[in-house]
Amino acid sequence: MNAYILSIRITKRLLRYDLMLKVFEQLKQNDEKAVKEYDLPSALLMEIAAKGVAEKLIELSYGKEPFYQNLLDGISSFIPNKKTILLVCGSSDNGGDGLALSRIIQDYFNVITVLPYPAKSKMCVIQEKRLKLLG
Repeated sequence: MNAYILSIRITKRLLRYDLMLKVFEQLKQNDEKAVKEYDLPSALLMEIAAKGVAEKLIELSYGKEPFYQNLLDGISSFIPNKKTILLVCGSSDNGGDGLALSRIIQDYFNVITVLPYPAKSKMCVIQEKRLKLLG
């Protein structure tokens, strides 16, 4: 690989990283605004975000399957050959997002949830307790 191609690849990665930082900062500002200006609890925001990710994950995983529309319509909750998902969650609020997602998708996937470090943020602790209530 020549230096020019390597330079382009590194530049693209840095641009993607920079874009992700901007998106992260905007989302963080939106969350703070929702909590402060609209009096929405951060726990509710976490649930809504996890539910949105869960819906997209279910669609991407099963959207082309014949049972998918019945699943959406609530006619059937049967999923033949559930897919397995591994979620590795951090110990802060992002880990809490992952734990909330893990709880929400339990009926749709075989979920393996790993929390390598003890939960330390308030929201992560809450989501860990909620997940453990499922057994």
